[in-house]
Parts: sequence; C-alpha cells; structure tokens
Amino acid sequence: MLPVVAALAACSQSPSGNASSAGEGTSADAAASQPPMDATGVPQFRTGLWEVTDYESDGTTAKRLRCIGQEVEEDLRTMFGTASTPECVKTRSSGPQGLTVKGLCRQPGGTETEAEVTLSGSAIDFDMKLGLYSIVNGKRHGDLSQSKGRWMGECPAGMKPGDESEAG
Repeated sequence: MLPVVAALAACSQSPSGNASSAGEGTSADAAASQPPMDATGVPQFRTGLWEVTDYESDGTTAKRLRCIGQEVEEDLRTMFGTASTPECVKTRSSGPQGLTVKGLCRQPGGTETEAEVTLSGSAIDFDMKLGLYSIVNGKRHGDLSQSKGRWMGECPAGMKPGDESEAG
C-alpha cells in the first residue's frame, strides 16, 4: 500500500460517497464491497499476518508476507484522509467496484501527477488497483498495477508490525 500513500498523500479534499458500515464485507463478496470503515472513512483491516500478491502490468507477480499492525492505519489515513492543498485535488467515490480515490496534483514546472486507487474487499481480504501517472506536455505516462491480500492469522513469533518477507 505504500506507493499509493506516497502518490495520494500530498492531495485531498473532503470525502464524498457512501462508506460501508463497520460490519459489512466478507471474503465471499470482496469483489463488490469495500472494507469496513472507521468514523472518519478510513478502511479498517484486521491486524496480523497478511499474504500480499502484487500483479504488475508486465505480467510479473510477487508474493510477500507482511505483519500488519496499527501502522497500516496511518498509511490508510494518509491515503483516504481529508487533508487538502491548493495544488492538489482529490475525489473519493464508492460503488459496486469498491472505494475509489483519485488525486491530481500540479507540480512545479508544469508537470501533473495523477493517481487512482480502487479498493474492494473486507476486513480480511482486499483487492487494490493502482494507477500512477505523470502528465508532461499533455501526454500521460504511467502504469496500472494490482495487489490482492488475505489475512493469514496472527504474526509469527519474532515478526513485528511492519516486518515483511518473501512468501514461499
């Protein structure tokens, strides 16, 4: 989730759209739902060990295990939060595809950066699509990637929140 945070951290506006209640979302309906939200509209995921598979646009995949604790909440708060700057506009909507956040930021020198993330799932699984783009001289350059994650249980002994390793 960290690349999304970096792309969307600089820009935002007040959230709009419908947020799921804290009890909604199961793995059976992950493709058409969104994770439960806290009172401020930030997605909530179960803490513990997660298996995350990253799918790149070139067809490669990478699988990793990550121990998730409260630090992910801060990442999500940055991504889905309501901080605003004059240089950046962030919109947020929800629907059958999940929760979508789009950010467009004007950089010094005339370059624009654009990020779009769509998140669906539940407290124990997620599907996230991320587009990161730069717009230079009216031309859009960038890539779309996808990550899927599922909660595996408690973090093993010796692994603390934030620790990550390759999955076997």
